[in-house]
Amino acid sequence: MTAIKKYATSRGETRWRVRYTPDRSYTDKRGLLTKRDALLFANALDTSLGNGTYVFPSAGRVTVGALYETWSADRTRVKSTTVAKSASAWSAHVGPKWAETAVGDLRPSAVRAWVGGLTQAGAGAATIENALGLLRALTDMAVTDQRIPSSPVGGDQAAATQASISRLPEPSAGRCLGKGGPYPDHPKARWINGHC
Repeated sequence: MTAIKKYATSRGETRWRVRYTPDRSYTDKRGLLTKRDALLFANALDTSLGNGTYVFPSAGRVTVGALYETWSADRTRVKSTTVAKSASAWSAHVGPKWAETAVGDLRPSAVRAWVGGLTQAGAGAATIENALGLLRALTDMAVTDQRIPSSPVGGDQAAATQASISRLPEPSAGRCLGKGGPYPDHPKARWINGHC
């Protein structure tokens, strides 16, 4: 249930407020500039409340580090090598960057920049995929727990792999990247000087 009301600020400016009851207590969104903005916000809110996809703004304040603790404690039926791989990805790459970040503050652009930084630092494709997979698992858990509406870690895995693969050396004269060479299945594989 939403209600739209007009109010005046201390400066005398007109603003709009949407009052709603997501959990049987009133809360509101203030500072909307136009009635149209208030109506759009109210309609989107009614839809998400009605279909059960509403995410409380305060739910996204949990940190990625706290999510990792919950996630890792829940992995009792996983092989020890998988647990070790996840712990390594957390301590080396994910934790130092994201542990203190609220999951609601994660943005796809920040994740892409992080992946780019890992690539520039010389991390291999498997390392990047492991770190990104861990971050994706944590954000997917946050989505399932209705802490965030959608995961900010989507579709970057292929980009991470491609970025890492593109660092392979360009062929030089007399070097073979084709059949029988060190990277026979690589997209850049080719014959140099017509022979290998």
